[in-house]
Amino acid sequence: MLIFTISKYISILGGNVYAFGIGLYILNITGSAINFAISMVCSLIPRIIFGPLAGAWADYFSKKKIIVITQLVQSFSLFGVLFYAINFEFSLIVIYVTSVVLSICSTLSSVTFSSSITSLVNEEQIQKATSLNQSAISFAAIGAPVIGGLLYGLSSIENFLLINASTYLISGLLDMNLRFKHINEFSDSHQESKDKLLNRLKEAFLYLRQNDFLYSTILPIAIWVNFFGVSIQVGLPYIVVEKLQLSPFQFGIIEGSLAVGMLLMSLVLSTTKQITKPLVVMKASLLTLSVILLALILPLSIELTSSITFIYYVALILFFGVAIVFLNTPLYTMMQQTIPDSYKGRVFGFVETLANIISPVAILFYGLLYNYVNSIWILIGSSIALLLVTLIKMSNTEVLDIFKFQSTTETEREIP
Repeated sequence: MLIFTISKYISILGGNVYAFGIGLYILNITGSAINFAISMVCSLIPRIIFGPLAGAWADYFSKKKIIVITQLVQSFSLFGVLFYAINFEFSLIVIYVTSVVLSICSTLSSVTFSSSITSLVNEEQIQKATSLNQSAISFAAIGAPVIGGLLYGLSSIENFLLINASTYLISGLLDMNLRFKHINEFSDSHQESKDKLLNRLKEAFLYLRQNDFLYSTILPIAIWVNFFGVSIQVGLPYIVVEKLQLSPFQFGIIEGSLAVGMLLMSLVLSTTKQITKPLVVMKASLLTLSVILLALILPLSIELTSSITFIYYVALILFFGVAIVFLNTPLYTMMQQTIPDSYKGRVFGFVETLANIISPVAILFYGLLYNYVNSIWILIGSSIALLLVTLIKMSNTEVLDIFKFQSTTETEREIP
């Protein structure tokens, strides 16, 4: 558990620091938002393409080898870029290619890590491990802008690359000491066809499709929450800086409070007992998120001082982060407990891919909305829509708590 936690913190923080710093570098040398956007696309597209493939490989190949190799490839890639930067002119093409390589490796490592928690810890530690995983993500979100800004501002790009390459190397060396349980749930017929990647992806999709709980409840909720969450991701800077005229520094603190809330709640859940009514907690979290979306309109509706507005948004976004963790932790804990290990990697890969696919669509959708529609109505509409999704998809939480175990068992019997 200790090695798992330290490795996750180092690798995720290192990746976020690199993304933040290299973004500053691109903007500094080009002054172009388009070039910065291209870098984002280079990181996003591989996650969409390799998400399902990463899940299939995680179910077939050694999880430990995938995690270690991807960390080392990321390290050696940055060492290679460092060598190039020292001896030649550092170009955007090199940055874009590196972003693609790092994104592919990050996808493989992330999906494999997510699907292997039950192979690393005992059942009673699943919630703790999931919470620590969430806290690593939150810690990186808080620390990366600060560390990345300091490294980029106080040192050269060469030193920046050296430090980031070293973090991946340290993480890879730590991962070599991970101890995975050996689990083999494949039948002979499955073993005979394990090299057929498309068949394995089809099997995972059939598993999802035949498991009504995952396909009809969990998957739609994950997609819609991700979609409506973009209303804050896109709208918050526009509302805070443009509409309410708060300073960029104040906006930075408001945005950072999201990660603070996620980190605090992740640490709390990592030390508490297993949640016994996960779907009840998830439903309450979704209702809380819809209320927070609605509450964002208050400073837009009535006149408040800048100080009160600032404190109000810090508190509101902090609670948004708390609610997100309260939603994600039982969700991923349930998936860890109910999905067979032979399908877990591919199922997690599909979920991550679908979430990534919806993100650019949502960003474009809300970007257009905020240009032409009053922010108040956008937030009201998003709040109501999320509320309706919650009430429709989780209308009988107690029944679903029972059904999730039945449906999983039935699906395991149906899938060869």
